Amino acid sequence: MLSSDDFFTKEYLVEHLSRSLDEDLGEGDITTEQIILENKLVEGEFVARQSGVLAGIPVVNRLYTLISRRFKGLPPVEIEWYQEESSVVEQQSRLAVVRGPVTQLLAAERVALNYLQQLSGVASLTRRFVLMASVHGIKIYDTRKTVPHWRLLQKYAVACGGGYNHRFSLDSGVMIKDNHKKLAGGVKQALQRIDFPGEVVVEIHDREELVGLDLTEIDVLMLDNFSPDRLREIVPQLSGRVEVEISGGINPINFKNYLIPGVDRISLGSLTHSFESLDISFNFLNL
Repeated sequence: MLSSDDFFTKEYLVEHLSRSLDEDLGEGDITTEQIILENKLVEGEFVARQSGVLAGIPVVNRLYTLISRRFKGLPPVEIEWYQEESSVVEQQSRLAVVRGPVTQLLAAERVALNYLQQLSGVASLTRRFVLMASVHGIKIYDTRKTVPHWRLLQKYAVACGGGYNHRFSLDSGVMIKDNHKKLAGGVKQALQRIDFPGEVVVEIHDREELVGLDLTEIDVLMLDNFSPDRLREIVPQLSGRVEVEISGGINPINFKNYLIPGVDRISLGSLTHSFESLDISFNFLNL
């Protein structure tokens, strides 16, 4: 079962959210302070304005804990979720109801929406690709093309959408890319210098690089920026000998052309750099 604890610690999340609250609040909410004369208890609801995959419940829960601590002496914010993490939500479905002092709900509104909308956007885009690829036995992977300082959160959202994670950082695995090969004098020379007990991924850009390449030294062979026609020629020769990954130039428009027999996985930078945030609203109730 997917758990946010496998992606980030409480300490990481508290630090991340605290910076976001500092950024948004500054020295205080001037508008609310001047307009709201009575800090009464109110309710507000999060509503999905389009269908998609919900991601970010643990993040928003922690956010309201932090905002409650910032407003000492007031009742804490309570939140009740009507949907589950990683679930598919329909347009106009209620996601959650929040109860607490009006100043706290207004102070956290934008930050909560930013996290919910963006993480749900990543999860929703990932699910679109996963649904198309899974019937062909192909797994969808993300990349390191993430928003700075949001990597753990975005990779968590990819998992919420049913995708898989590539390296979280440069120290978590070996991936021999084009510049490595140039500096080493070739892919075979680069492989000779590798001494690593974990997964070794080798990226190639043309068929000539396969000549004389010992596939037993490789866990994953990444065919980067190959056309679908070229892949249909090469992949059958590799299938069963090494795990085959394809990447580069793949997007929602041409994606179906890359669902080629023998491909094990497809990696997409667009999951975390070209997603659209899920449209979610927050409105007060019974006012």
